[in-house]
Amino acid sequence: MHARPTQDLRPSFGDMPEELVERILFYALIPPFSSHSSSRLASLLVCRKFNRIGTPHLYRSLRIQTARSASLLARTLTSTPELASCVKHIYARASFAALGDVFRACAGKRLDLLDLTLDAGVDDDDVVLGKQFWECLGDVDVKSLVLRKRGAYLTQERPKVVMQCLAKAVLRWQNLVRYAAL
Repeated sequence: MHARPTQDLRPSFGDMPEELVERILFYALIPPFSSHSSSRLASLLVCRKFNRIGTPHLYRSLRIQTARSASLLARTLTSTPELASCVKHIYARASFAALGDVFRACAGKRLDLLDLTLDAGVDDDDVVLGKQFWECLGDVDVKSLVLRKRGAYLTQERPKVVMQCLAKAVLRWQNLVRYAAL
């Protein structure tokens, strides 16, 4: 007697509807208890399907800690415009000049939150670049603005430039409903 091969009728994770996979990945990619990018990125490395579904969620809330990360993010958003449309929250630890390119890539989009820390900067070139990039901020529509002051006097050149450009940008924002200065 020959045994008939039986089919495995148990459902697998790959058989789940993409909407469910997307919802699961949403919670895996944006855990409130972890800011480590390696733990957030791990689920995108499981398979191509996870990467395709999860990547937009990864770009929903951006934490920019360094000038280099701002520059790399700007390059990514410029080369992949569909990711720029996913950006809803930007938390910037300083007023990096490369943020201008991030705002330029997000032009015409609405940010639900822009959380920006004012700082004194490190050189005069940064102030010149800052004037150029802050002009792009008016092209993004911000709903909530949070300004933080970290070791910078508002009389210093870089914070003054940022505040002047913010004053111009606020006039162009159609949906600003919340502002906080911390």
